[in-house]
Amino acid sequence: MAVARFLDHLAAFVGEVPTIGRQSSAGRVRIEGAENVLSAYRTGGVVLMGLHLGNWEILSEAVRQLGLQASTFYEEAETEVQTRILREIRQDVGVDLLEANATGLRRAMRELVDGRVICLFADHLRGGRIMAPLLGRPPEKEGNLAIIARLARKARVPVVPAYVLREDDGRFTVRWMPTVRFSDDCSDPLADVLMLNRLIEPPILANLDQWFFLDDGLN
Repeated sequence: MAVARFLDHLAAFVGEVPTIGRQSSAGRVRIEGAENVLSAYRTGGVVLMGLHLGNWEILSEAVRQLGLQASTFYEEAETEVQTRILREIRQDVGVDLLEANATGLRRAMRELVDGRVICLFADHLRGGRIMAPLLGRPPEKEGNLAIIARLARKARVPVVPAYVLREDDGRFTVRWMPTVRFSDDCSDPLADVLMLNRLIEPPILANLDQWFFLDDGLN
């Protein structure tokens, strides 16, 4: 039953969080499509478009495993203790943290121009409402899909979607999807949102029992 698998997944995720930095060295992380992000990185900065699938914190470990320099946005967790733990985990694997505000976005733009990787998760909630994936709803000019497109266009860098899945043997697979490069034509920002949404919906729908926002989507 999908709901039971989802609950098992959440329980496993909580237990895994303190061990993120050791998963790769223990041989539990398999990477697919690394050439996609590595070839993009050789040309300059990259926007890494992550998804809250599997244990998404392992994306930071995968970035380090590939020898890349990265920064990611963070928001306050439900408690101060949870926020501190998550900050420490991400910093321990060599990821710099950006505030989820205008100051953080300006810093992200500078880092992209300087050739770094910026990680921003496409699927997210705002005010208790799922902003992405759209799942049949009309696109909006707000939300992370729009921010990802604007960052990539302004910095003239590609987007590489990526996600993590938990396998039945207790290991993880990190999948780097094909690189997205925007054209110079930006006449319709909503078209960018729709295009990125078409990339993130299939892996989410195919792995709903590992999607963090499944319970929010059912409400």
